[in-house]
Amino acid sequence: MGLGFEPVLLSDIFSTKLMLVGRLPNVSYGILPEGQGILDAMSGGALIGVGEMPFVCHRNARNPLILEIMQLCDLPMPQNLQTYRTEAEFFQILQGHTQLVMQYPYPEEQLSDSKYWVKPKTLRFLNNKAFLDILFPANMVLPYQYIAASEPIPKKLELPCVVKVASDTPTAGGYSVVMCATRADVVAAQQRFSGHALLLEKKLVAQSISLQFAMPQEGEPIFLGVTEQIVSPEGRFQGNWLAVDVPCPPAVVAACAEVMRQAQKLGYFGFAGFDVLLENDHGFVVDANFRLTAATYPVLLRASLEREWQAKVLLNKSWAFTGSRADLRAILLELLQAKKLLPTAIFDPYDDALPFRVSSLLIGQTRAEVAATADLMRQQGFN
Repeated sequence: MGLGFEPVLLSDIFSTKLMLVGRLPNVSYGILPEGQGILDAMSGGALIGVGEMPFVCHRNARNPLILEIMQLCDLPMPQNLQTYRTEAEFFQILQGHTQLVMQYPYPEEQLSDSKYWVKPKTLRFLNNKAFLDILFPANMVLPYQYIAASEPIPKKLELPCVVKVASDTPTAGGYSVVMCATRADVVAAQQRFSGHALLLEKKLVAQSISLQFAMPQEGEPIFLGVTEQIVSPEGRFQGNWLAVDVPCPPAVVAACAEVMRQAQKLGYFGFAGFDVLLENDHGFVVDANFRLTAATYPVLLRASLEREWQAKVLLNKSWAFTGSRADLRAILLELLQAKKLLPTAIFDPYDDALPFRVSSLLIGQTRAEVAATADLMRQQGFN
């Protein structure tokens, strides 16, 4: 099927002497997904694109079905892969490698700062929502109230608002965001995020987009593309649309590119995604994620899917499936052969009590066609 990653491979940005680590720390900080199974499932999200780059993931993320799909699509097979079964084995692998590309900083007692490809303090600064107004022009950052971890909630609040954690610790998937309509909601959010400083941001009803970039160690930033983000009413990330009708104002692209240049001066090289709310073509940056994001691989695969499969609309979506292994394989391969679905990650728990986890790109000519495929998958046991 001749699919590939364009315009860059991970190994074009990172040296093949570096090992990529996608697993989140087993410390939730109250703002990350929790549970060993979830962390192990997320560890393999980058498998289909690592190619020659060293990579570590749970052994159940490297399963026969995802490898079969990669071969059918002519995607680069991992050449330097190490797998773990237990957390002890995971850290043993990390200690055996000199430098690591960490998607999320770990507590220093778990991993020495000397192991990172970029200084952890740089990662924490770049990813902290409280510093967006340092990175971006003032007119591209929404006004907010800052509440330190030990401070009471101000008497005067602008409601409705969005409460966000302002922290040096990592965040993901909207777990550090709460939509608040009343003062009681804000109080509950502060209790939920106890110990963290908070930003109370004006709630803006606007289209949410995500711009993806790559930054080499030397040279200029590479704009990879834009997606429309799907966000639940509670603020949780639910996927991305990739289509020609997704807007992308040039001024927003230029501002994000300049931030990538600033990051490079601080020593950063790698990938980044910027979440932006659009109001009348004006962009407000609401989050900066200096790592591979859920939209990185979709934008890198888009060109070859448009060329080889004549795709016009893509939907990036994750699923849980509670059927049998045989049913999962049959459904996914049928949709793959019909060029309606490209699975990008599969976690096989090898436990009948736990669901399979599948990340995928749904493919079609229109959003309605793609939505119909998603409905069919729900009928077949995906949710």
